[in-house]
Amino acid sequence: MVVAAGTIIGSLTQWYLIWLLARTAGPDGVGVYSAALAVATPLFTALRLGLRSTFLSAMTRWPESVYWRLRIGGLAASVLILLALILILPGIPVGLGVAIAALKVSDGIVDLCQARVQYADRMSFLGWSTIANSVGTAIAASIAVTVTGEVVAVVIASAAVSAASAAWTAYVGRTVTYVADTADGAVRGILSAGIPITVSQFLANLLIQLPVIALTMVDPATVGRYAAAAYLVAAASMAGATLQILLLTPFRRIRETSGAEAVRAYASRVLRSVMLIAALCGVVVVLLGAPVLTFVYGAEFALDHLSLAFLAIAAIATVGSPVQSVVLTVLNRYKTVTMIMTASCVGSVLAGLAAFGLAAPPIVCASAMAATGASVRYVLLNVFMQRATRDIAPDEWPEPGAREQQEG
Repeated sequence: MVVAAGTIIGSLTQWYLIWLLARTAGPDGVGVYSAALAVATPLFTALRLGLRSTFLSAMTRWPESVYWRLRIGGLAASVLILLALILILPGIPVGLGVAIAALKVSDGIVDLCQARVQYADRMSFLGWSTIANSVGTAIAASIAVTVTGEVVAVVIASAAVSAASAAWTAYVGRTVTYVADTADGAVRGILSAGIPITVSQFLANLLIQLPVIALTMVDPATVGRYAAAAYLVAAASMAGATLQILLLTPFRRIRETSGAEAVRAYASRVLRSVMLIAALCGVVVVLLGAPVLTFVYGAEFALDHLSLAFLAIAAIATVGSPVQSVVLTVLNRYKTVTMIMTASCVGSVLAGLAAFGLAAPPIVCASAMAATGASVRYVLLNVFMQRATRDIAPDEWPEPGAREQQEG
C-alpha cells in the first residue's frame, strides 16, 4: 500500500507543479513546460529499453554492469536526440530543454537503482523513497519559482531532488546481494527481453502526449490551457497504473488456480465498478469543470464544455484500460497489447486530422485526439481480452512465474 500511496502522491506533485506554474507564469509557462515534457517523456521512455522490468523478471541474472552500460548509453542518446529536437521545434527554450534533459537523466538513474531494491522485495522502501522524492520536489520547486519566477528553475529544482533520490536509492541498493549467473550473451539477452516492453511503454506515453505535441504548432498559451485541463487524463493514467500494481498478483493467482475464464470473469466485475465510478466523475467534470478550472488555475484557463466532454471520455477510458491490459499480461499476450497501442496512436492522429479538417478550434482538436485514442485502446483491449480468455485452452495456460510482470 505504501507503493500505491507513493504513486498517488507523485501524481499530486505533478499536478501541483502545473498549478504552481499556472499561478506564477500563466498559460505560457505551463505551455512551454508541458511541451518540453511531451517531447522528452516518450523519447526517454523508449531508450530506457525496458531494463528495470528485465532486471526483475529475466530468467537469467545478467551482470548489473551490463544493465548500467545500456542505461547510460540510452540516456546519452536520449539527451542528444532531445536537444536536436528542441532546436528544430518552435516554442521550447534551449535552457529549458537542457534542464528537462537533466531531470530525465536523474529519473533514469533512479529507475535502475530502484530495480535492485525491488529485486530484494523491499517495496516499503520504494514507496517511502517515492513519497520523499515527491514532497522534496514540491518544496524545492516552490522555493525556486518564488525566488526566480522562472519555469526552468522549477525543472532544475526537480532534477536536483531526483539526483539526491538516486544517490539515496543507490546507497540502499548496495546492501542488496545480487550475483550474476553468466555474462555470455548478456547484451543480446537483455535487449531481446526489454525491447518489446519498452515499445509498449513508449506507445502508452506517446498516446497521452500526442495532443500536446500537436498543439506545439499553435502557441505555448494554447498548450498551457489544454495541459492544465488534460492533467485529468494524466491522473487517470496514474490511477490506472496503481490498479495494475494492485491487480497483477491476484489476477496471476486466479489464472494459476482457476484458469483464463475465471480471470476474465473477475476482471469484468472489477471493470464494471471502476467504470461506474469513472463515469460518475466524468459527469461531474463536464458539469463543473469550467468553473473549477477558472477557480483553480485562473480565468485564462477556462475551457469549453465540448473539450471538457472529450477529456472526460479520455479519462474514463484511460482509467479502465489497465484492468483489461493486466488480463492480457497474465496470459502473456504482449504483442497484442503493443498492436493495440499502435492502433490507438493512429486513431488519435486521425481524429485530430478530422477535427482540424472540420475547422474545430485547436483545443477541441487536441481533446478529440485524447478521447479517440483512449477509446480505441479501451475497445480493442476489451475485444482481445474476451477473445484471449475464450480461446486459450487449460493446457495452454502460461507457466506460473513466466514473464507476467513485464507489463506492470
